[in-house]
Amino acid sequence: MLARLDNEGVLKDDSQIKNRELIMALFTSIPHDMKDYGILGDSLQEQLGPAAAKKKWYPHQFDGQIVAWAEKYGIDLVRPENVADAVESAKSVNASLPPSSASKKDPYGWAKALKSYKARYGNGGGTIGGDKLDITAMSSADRKAASYRKKDPLGAKEIKALKEGLVLSFA
Repeated sequence: MLARLDNEGVLKDDSQIKNRELIMALFTSIPHDMKDYGILGDSLQEQLGPAAAKKKWYPHQFDGQIVAWAEKYGIDLVRPENVADAVESAKSVNASLPPSSASKKDPYGWAKALKSYKARYGNGGGTIGGDKLDITAMSSADRKAASYRKKDPLGAKEIKALKEGLVLSFA
């Protein structure tokens, strides 16, 4: 998104986006907090821009990308109160921005990555989502076929509860 905002020229000082500092600071704080709880794990290194530029990045380190964009435009990330720690942590990533030779519209290769994801995990026809991987919507035979032990992971008790509408709730 920041690459798109940069392309539209709204990251500069005279930006029409008046809360850019706060939003960028918040999105820097989120991964910092997630890492503290072990939620945001490592990711595979991906290409950043054209292959000839030989730049790479790790998507799980997107906080470093936010700080790099902020530094490029002199955007002061000062709020919320824990943002200073998050910014320092993100700076340690030493992230680089897409090279100027990268596609202005999609320097992170989002469209290509989404197409690949849809091909790998889609439900056919290029769609993602739905209940393809929902074991409660599968037949017993399909659950058995997908199981490592080749046994239906749902027993008679669980199947009865599903049919009665009794499902686990975290309310």
